Amino acid sequence: MDYQPLRASTATPSEALPLSSHAGLRPTSSLSPKSSYGTDSQLHSNRHSHDAESAFSRSSHDPLFKGTDPSAFYAAAERHGRIICGTVTALVLIVVGVLLFFFIPRFPQIEVNNINLDNLASGAFTFSTPNDSGNLNQLRIGLNLSMDLSTFNPNLYGLQVDKLDLTAQVMVNTSYVFDPRKTSNLASAYPPLVALINKNGKPPLAANIPAGYLPSNNSQIGTATYGSIYFPPKTWINYTMIFVLDYTPDPYVGLLGDPTIKEIADVCGVTSRYSPPGRPMKIHYEAKSTIPALKPIGYAPSISNDISINCPVGQSQIQAVVIAVQNGEDAMTALKQVLSSPIS
Repeated sequence: MDYQPLRASTATPSEALPLSSHAGLRPTSSLSPKSSYGTDSQLHSNRHSHDAESAFSRSSHDPLFKGTDPSAFYAAAERHGRIICGTVTALVLIVVGVLLFFFIPRFPQIEVNNINLDNLASGAFTFSTPNDSGNLNQLRIGLNLSMDLSTFNPNLYGLQVDKLDLTAQVMVNTSYVFDPRKTSNLASAYPPLVALINKNGKPPLAANIPAGYLPSNNSQIGTATYGSIYFPPKTWINYTMIFVLDYTPDPYVGLLGDPTIKEIADVCGVTSRYSPPGRPMKIHYEAKSTIPALKPIGYAPSISNDISINCPVGQSQIQAVVIAVQNGEDAMTALKQVLSSPIS
């Protein structure tokens, strides 16, 4: 038998060992250690993510948080923020409202206490017609009366008013004037009056009256103006204004058809069918002020109210005019002789 001599193996240890001998070993990567384990920022991110997951895992198992949706915490925080924002906004609005309430000028309270009619007996009226035509349908009635007023300034500071303008309207009581049971028609009460009034001309616009036209039941009859005045804070001030009555009958219907003239006729008992004849007449007035502090915004505060007055003409004066006309006197002359002094 031939024997072969033993030779040392040239295989590497890994080649010499069977494959099964590598089962417990873990191969190393051919990458550098930096690539194998990641950068420092990646390590920090991984740790942060791991901590967050651990915290969420702990909170989900914590009895206090068990069964709670995490979005509820965000919703609660949002509601809390809205409440704070709404509260702050409300407080700001309240403060602004209080400041506006106390410091924005409020219009003074104006009251007409009395319209002085004492000068009527001495002849305070004026009567005129355009170009002295004598057309009573264009009769212009004028009258100056003194008005006693009181004004209260509700502000915490004094208020300087440059000018006070007042306008007045007669408020026709339609329940009397247009009720044949309470008043007579002026033309039927004094038949000769129709011919007398139309003697020198008809209403200037009678030929052009629109279809269905109805004259006003609240015509303006006069104005009053007061110059610069100072109203102290929280104080009543008394003063007098001169009211200028200036009225002309409606140009479409003339003197006999004018509601304001009818109102005055009933108030003075001329056409009244009830007893005792005559009643108070309601005057509606509106006062508008010019306040320097409000000029830049173009605001002129105004206030309105009503006052009642009795007939501005005495029964004896009315009878004197009627008798003079019946005796052949011209109506304009009779009016001036009885109600005006001197004749104008």
